[in-house]
Amino acid sequence: MKDLPYVNLKVQDLDVTVEDSRVTISATVPNWSAWQAAYNTTMYTGGVIDVD
Repeated sequence: MKDLPYVNLKVQDLDVTVEDSRVTISATVPNWSAWQAAYNTTMYTGGVIDVD
């Protein structure tokens, strides 16, 4: 995942865990747009079947 500067979100601010193609993202984000950008970027990554 790359930094998402348009929503002021850096990859190093995210704690990402993957198990059986399911991704869990833990982070404090500045706003809804940042959350949605992180979710969408993760969900549309090849091999990912679910994001929590």
